[in-house]
Amino acid sequence: SVGGTGKSVFVQFLIKNLNNLSGAVILRGHKSQNEKTKNSFLVSDGKKLFGTPSFCGDEAFMTSTLLGVPVVIGRNRADSCELLQSQFKYLDYVVLDDAYQNFHVKKDFQILLLDAKKPFENGHCLPAGRLREKDYLRADAIVLTHADCVGKDQLKAIKNYALMGFDINK
Repeated sequence: SVGGTGKSVFVQFLIKNLNNLSGAVILRGHKSQNEKTKNSFLVSDGKKLFGTPSFCGDEAFMTSTLLGVPVVIGRNRADSCELLQSQFKYLDYVVLDDAYQNFHVKKDFQILLLDAKKPFENGHCLPAGRLREKDYLRADAIVLTHADCVGKDQLKAIKNYALMGFDINK
């Protein structure tokens, strides 16, 4: 869905819990000056910052400041991956923030976040609704965010609904 699901917070959670591994984050750089260039840009090498919040976007700048891992922004995720490969010889993982609907990069594991308060929104994709897409069968894992804000019956209903279309033999 568009905004408010907790994707950025979940990326931080993943990075902090994979702290014994070498990783990086790729973001789009939404609402940044760089977004207009359509180029990928190394925001941080994990130690040093190479851009300002206005050039990189608030989210990328915050991610770089908080996590201490390389961060790249760019509209084209494949180009961003190539930039990472050219700068860093070895990474155990790369987290693509908000890239479930991106098919230009081969992903080893896909995590789909659903907001438990409104998991399927109004059932419509953009522009009629807030869903970016309806296909959650590609997900290797579905994480319910804001689960503490709903009751057990609602959580059970969400899980049952998701499992109706979720291939458990995947």
